[in-house]
Amino acid sequence: MKTIQSISILSILFAYVKGQDYSGSNYDPDVCWSMKYNGTPCCPEGFPANYFDEAGDWYRDPNTYELCGVVDGYCWSIQTDEYGFRYPCCINDITTYSDGDGDWGWENGAWCTIRHTERKWNDRELNEKSKNDWNKFKKTWEDEKYNFERISVFVGDNESEINFSWYSTDYYTPKIRVYTKEDKSDAVVYEGNSEMQIERVDIDGAFAFNERKFLLNGKHYYTHRVTISNVQPNSSFYYQRYIYGDWEEAIKYTTYDDKNFQFLFVGDPQIGGSHGRYRPYPQFVNRTTDDEGNCNDAYNWNYVLERAFNFTKTPSVLLSAGDQADDSRNISTSYYDSYYVYELNRKLTNIESQYSAFLYPENMKHIVTAAAVGNHEVSSNSFGRHFNVPNPLTESAVTKNYDGWYTGYNYFFKYNNVLVVVLETNDNTENEYRRIVRSAINKYPETDWRIALFHHDIFGIGKTHSQSDAKERRGVVFNILSKFNFDIVINGHDHVFTSTKFIPYFKKYNGGDYNAAEIYNDSENYPFELDKLEAGGVYKNPNGTLYITANCSTGAKYLDYYKYDEINYDGEARYVNHVEQTFTQSFGVLDFSQKNGKAILKVTTYDADSYEIIDGTYTIEKDLGSHVDKCWSEKTNGYSCCPYGTEPVLKQDGRLYGVERGEFCGIDALQFIPDEECWAKQYGYDCCVLPYTPVAYVDETGEYGVEV
Repeated sequence: MKTIQSISILSILFAYVKGQDYSGSNYDPDVCWSMKYNGTPCCPEGFPANYFDEAGDWYRDPNTYELCGVVDGYCWSIQTDEYGFRYPCCINDITTYSDGDGDWGWENGAWCTIRHTERKWNDRELNEKSKNDWNKFKKTWEDEKYNFERISVFVGDNESEINFSWYSTDYYTPKIRVYTKEDKSDAVVYEGNSEMQIERVDIDGAFAFNERKFLLNGKHYYTHRVTISNVQPNSSFYYQRYIYGDWEEAIKYTTYDDKNFQFLFVGDPQIGGSHGRYRPYPQFVNRTTDDEGNCNDAYNWNYVLERAFNFTKTPSVLLSAGDQADDSRNISTSYYDSYYVYELNRKLTNIESQYSAFLYPENMKHIVTAAAVGNHEVSSNSFGRHFNVPNPLTESAVTKNYDGWYTGYNYFFKYNNVLVVVLETNDNTENEYRRIVRSAINKYPETDWRIALFHHDIFGIGKTHSQSDAKERRGVVFNILSKFNFDIVINGHDHVFTSTKFIPYFKKYNGGDYNAAEIYNDSENYPFELDKLEAGGVYKNPNGTLYITANCSTGAKYLDYYKYDEINYDGEARYVNHVEQTFTQSFGVLDFSQKNGKAILKVTTYDADSYEIIDGTYTIEKDLGSHVDKCWSEKTNGYSCCPYGTEPVLKQDGRLYGVERGEFCGIDALQFIPDEECWAKQYGYDCCVLPYTPVAYVDETGEYGVEV
């Protein structure tokens, strides 16, 4: 009787699979994952899994042992593609390692993957609310994906300047025309410079310039850069780009109140990061291609900006914490041959399509952007060709090897009463950080707010990076930023939102200097407790820096974080104030204002879909001019301080002096070392005080430079 019953069940089951009407559904039994794997049909939706192997989850008839594949039970890593099978699913779900694809285990001397752990991502195909817009966008993007000539509107040295850059296939004098009157009678034309685009390749240690064969979708491009000035607050003007012998349609640009204004901040647009993912139609058989991934993330990037602009109404600056693009130009070959050239051009074309998507939104033409370079962007020079960065640190004491070119991606700018320093943290060099920070504060010492923007989340808690490569940078970066009392740090990298408590500034501890960054995870020798920040709280003149790790703004990749009961490294990450993975797109707002002699900053992170607050609002209040100190020479001997850039002509008592209008003035070198702390005094010399005096002589006592 049981045998007859089991045969009947199987017959009904497979008749159901073959005969069920799935019209209007993504489910197709003939192309389900198990059909593609070994020809076995999938079960009707809702069948429970009761058998598991390296390929996925199955329903096995308890009497006949015949199988059908459970609809959502595929092994995410084993599907076939152009390279064949990838990895099987583990039989024992013991996680050894996690990355951007999912969780991994190790069985029988080989890697396998943990079933059902594929990383969540923002697949626009599954969003029914935006289906019509998404289908229209896909058609539009097919014509737009190779438009590499989009204009980049970047921050200038200060709020009165804007740096533009763009590509074209012509070499010419680039121009931007600016006017306020419709008849263009007050038009001012700004000219810039152009340069040939070069990628330098390294094959077996030998550098070779590839000028002619570096093509994007079959074309060679030039980079053009122009800076405009005299931008006024609370005003509007029009700008036009001159390209291919004609002036383009004008763009209206509006500025806002210089006392009350907003910055937007986002983490990891990482356009293209959703390529290579299995989609649930038809039944996780196909991976997203490079073009499909770029298109998906381009739509989501445009969406999050629209939502952020609609919410804030008048944002002035967009801060992007790195990894604007996802692809790298790494090529698996050691020979400079026709295949290498083909792969280089293909890779660079895909990278440029991702930057094209980043610059695609109309809103990007109406706001100045400041972007940090991420770890996905250092293998090509696309970042440097697209973004015209202000005040770059172009002379490096460290030999750079970004395929032969120096990034110059340590830079800074001032916007109203805010100083922003952008650090390039892929090359983790304290000397570089110190130089750019000192240069920034030397030029703009009196801003009320100091903000740092860089990619690696040195005080994050993400599982992927925060306790490895990001943590390696902690002490180096923290010492510089805390010494100069930075207020806010914006990071990305780990694709999960984290905010910290106020990390105290560098201070004395037990009679000597300590590196606070090294003890925040030390549970046995923890010197103090950090106070938790409360939503809605007001924090007056806080002693410390607030670090924020922004989530992936497009949703191309959402990653995991350490839960407090999972932490297996020293201490308990007591610096963390709030951590959350919403698996939704998000953006942050820095809202600056001034009132009653106070500089006020409100920090909030929002869900882009609902506008619900993910974290914050935290309000920081400071006395206006809190960074301003009376010039040392005024206090010491009555001399004024010299204007920025004044050459020193005299050194006396460890201080530098210049000459302004026939009188001595004091040079603020940001470093004064008293005699009792200057090691060189015992050898009859002063200590150097300029921010980056070069080494001129070395002996057994130390390194010496020459000043004045």
